[in-house]
Amino acid sequence: MSQANADASKQMMKALLWAGIEGYCPLWQALWEVNAVLPDVSEQDRWEATRQLVQSLVARGAIQLLWYMPLDGEKSARVVERADAQPLISQAESWVVRPWEQETVGYVTTDKGEALYRSLFDTAP
Repeated sequence: MSQANADASKQMMKALLWAGIEGYCPLWQALWEVNAVLPDVSEQDRWEATRQLVQSLVARGAIQLLWYMPLDGEKSARVVERADAQPLISQAESWVVRPWEQETVGYVTTDKGEALYRSLFDTAP
């Protein structure tokens, strides 16, 4: 991996983890976060990069995928088990902006993810 790709991957990871630290982050917002890091990449390549990173973060336990109603937030959240995450992440429909009163797929950053986020700022060798 080139240094530029490694830097972009690190910036993408920081952006996605931070979005989930701030609160529930719908998958469509994750695409917007990555757009800020990779503005010159095609929409398809950006979606693929985001999808792969979300899948990796779920597998590592750094983020927790969930279904929720944006207007209700925590009150309506239903956890998506890791075994069920891959199909949801792979479906283009999961990444579509939905009205606020409709259930959407999103994520939150876990304690493990917050530790990973902090480590991304470590400059020690």
